[in-house]
Amino acid sequence: MPHTSAAQQDWPTRGITLVVPFAAGGGTDAIARVIAEKLATRLGQPVVVENKAGAASAIGTAYVAKAAPDGYTLLMTTSSAQVILPLTQPAGSLNYDPVRDFRPITLTATLPNLLVVSPKVPANNVAEFIAYAKARPGHMSFASSGNGTITHLIGELFNARAGIEAVHVPYRTGAQAAPDTMEGRVHYQFDNIIWTLPMVRSGQLRGLAITSRERSQLAPDIPTVAESGLPGFEGITWVPDSFLVREGFVDDRTGRAYDPTDYQGHGTGLFFAALEKNGHLYAYALNTDGSFARVATMDSGMPRIAETQWDGDNERLWAVADDSVGGSSTLMKLSNGTFVVDRVYDRPAELANLNLEGFAIAPDSTCVDGAKEVIRSDDGNNGGHSLWSGTISCDLGLAIDTPGGGDSGGGGSNGSGGTGDAGGNSGRGETAVLANTGTNEPNSLAGLLAATGALLTTAGALMFIAKRRA
Repeated sequence: MPHTSAAQQDWPTRGITLVVPFAAGGGTDAIARVIAEKLATRLGQPVVVENKAGAASAIGTAYVAKAAPDGYTLLMTTSSAQVILPLTQPAGSLNYDPVRDFRPITLTATLPNLLVVSPKVPANNVAEFIAYAKARPGHMSFASSGNGTITHLIGELFNARAGIEAVHVPYRTGAQAAPDTMEGRVHYQFDNIIWTLPMVRSGQLRGLAITSRERSQLAPDIPTVAESGLPGFEGITWVPDSFLVREGFVDDRTGRAYDPTDYQGHGTGLFFAALEKNGHLYAYALNTDGSFARVATMDSGMPRIAETQWDGDNERLWAVADDSVGGSSTLMKLSNGTFVVDRVYDRPAELANLNLEGFAIAPDSTCVDGAKEVIRSDDGNNGGHSLWSGTISCDLGLAIDTPGGGDSGGGGSNGSGGTGDAGGNSGRGETAVLANTGTNEPNSLAGLLAATGALLTTAGALMFIAKRRA
């Protein structure tokens, strides 16, 4: 927080405006009005909610970015404005910078979304809906609260995973799309549980699934999307064609060596996605027109994967587990046409067994005294999203394999090596990926931004209040 003057310490001496960058009637608006009422009582000054909708929340967000940084104009913001739009819109097209222009005050809500369909759609569960939609390619449509919003991306992600072709129809808010969804003018939409659940209970919409990891206590009868047959991908990384071709990666679709020319317009590499439910990795070719093709399926040897990353320095794939598998990590190498387990590392003793989701490892060029930085993000186990920073040895001990023999553990952090394992090539090191938790920033903007991957996986929406940064 910036230094405060005597006048600022007397804040507030007049009314406060809480800007909602969406139209009235939506979930963000509803939560803002509850908070405004409580704030007014606590502060002894009126708190007025002002809706400034448009451009998927960019208009209202830019308005607050240009307001005086005096604490009298606040923003009820979401992951759409602070994370998704800055990542998806052309550079310079937004009239604000989420880090430079705002100072987060508090996280207010994490909202799951419901997949709701028109009562006129003859589907009572996700499987029936997917079958119905696939039988009508190009004739389906889905609504969202605007281009580039979380509800738009959730819909696109669902369509890609389910193999559905549908037209996107953006509205100013999800609630404004509801009448068209009810009448079947658009067939389905994802939006937050605040306003969708009452309409499901009244029979105006049909709720097929919730996008959170677990069923909601508000709607225990509605299954999750994952348990309905579309388990979520936890992490995605990119592997260059040059490596895959050189090492003879095999295309499961053709049964022969991977040939990039089989996938026109896919770019210069494949995307590898980690599936939490079964611990598998899937290689995809993503084309410029948005289509994709699965090239290969690989087993990480772990029952679940929380994140994956390509390590170009060592030409290995990292597959990292969360607390459900003790936070262990697997290093995979390309052998005989597919990626197989090379090393398995235990969670370091200094790192608590939290639901760590995001994972990033620095390149070898950053090594200092034989170690380089590793960062993980905590998915809500530490009173909010946070970042954890530590180090890993730059020498993973990969050159000491002997056929059929063990290894010396490797992967040690801060100079400490792992314990040996005398069985084959998958050595288990005790120290491994993260040696210490030097940085912990719960509820910080950095932590919220780091949770982007989790947002897209759980398909929820973070809401928090921000002020104009001085």
